[in-house]
Amino acid sequence: EFLCASRPLIEHTLRSVLLSDCNNVSIRNQCNVLNVTLAENSPPSVTLSTSCNPGQQETVTADFLVDASGRNSHAPAWLQQQGFGAVNKIQVKPYLGYATRRYSNVNMPPDVRATLVMAKDPDITRGGVLFPIENNQYICTLYGFSKDYPPTEESGFLAYAKSLRSDIIYNGIQHATPESDFKAFIKKESTYHLYAKSSKWPMGFLVMGDAVCSFNPIYGQGITASLLATETLIEITKRTDPLHPAFAKIAQRKVVRAYRAAWIISTNEDSRWPATEGIKAGRVLRAMHQFSNLIGKAATYNKKVTFAYIKVLHMTATPTTLLTPMMLARVLWAKFR
Repeated sequence: EFLCASRPLIEHTLRSVLLSDCNNVSIRNQCNVLNVTLAENSPPSVTLSTSCNPGQQETVTADFLVDASGRNSHAPAWLQQQGFGAVNKIQVKPYLGYATRRYSNVNMPPDVRATLVMAKDPDITRGGVLFPIENNQYICTLYGFSKDYPPTEESGFLAYAKSLRSDIIYNGIQHATPESDFKAFIKKESTYHLYAKSSKWPMGFLVMGDAVCSFNPIYGQGITASLLATETLIEITKRTDPLHPAFAKIAQRKVVRAYRAAWIISTNEDSRWPATEGIKAGRVLRAMHQFSNLIGKAATYNKKVTFAYIKVLHMTATPTTLLTPMMLARVLWAKFR
């Protein structure tokens, strides 16, 4: 199953369901956080302003504060400025860039609804996707590793699409009707913040989501990884009162660990590209890449391998599911074909 929708529709739907199902939730719109006050033995507080009254400030004290503000979170600076030390982090730089545009009247082959054209290490750095979304439109994203970024003007974008390993995306959008401007994004680095490694941690403060671990978005694992971290948090709340002074520190360490599998999968794939900085593939990792290539080849012949591989990539199954005797037999059979 594959659910296709634009990001605004997904977020609007989640917000609407949240507000209709949970009458104890309220949302403050158009707020700017100016500062966060943290302490070991007292609850956190937030100083904010609103666009309605930009000159006025308001301080809100919280029993518990969660920073889910994304990859540009100021949490490392807040912690260091208030005596909790520097936050250790790991960085890997795959130098990924992508550009996105919405189209209508897309030309797809019969019985094909969506397509993905993957890059191929070490030298075919370009790939793309073309997926249907709401309002009879398609969303097209072209991406490139190692600073091979797609252009954001008409002729260059089409030429980039034509240069992929398959021309299916180019044929689909060549005569299609653009429904949006180009939106470009360059992600030079992936970052894994190792919060709560030191002995000191503020009371009632937790960092979640991309603010903890922001990795290569091209693999489509970010939301799944955050959900796994949320499940970890839920399990902790069943055993420990969130208002207990030690809860935040315990929870933060376990949340950080919850992102480890996604980080390893993502950065191991990034290491395929020679221009990637921060990680290099040794013998073991190169052997894993070769086995992964065999699985990819087998997936073009065997639907069971395909679905097993997709589940692992989407983190709904563990990598060990690809190592069963039957699965290995299918992979080896594809190799000899």
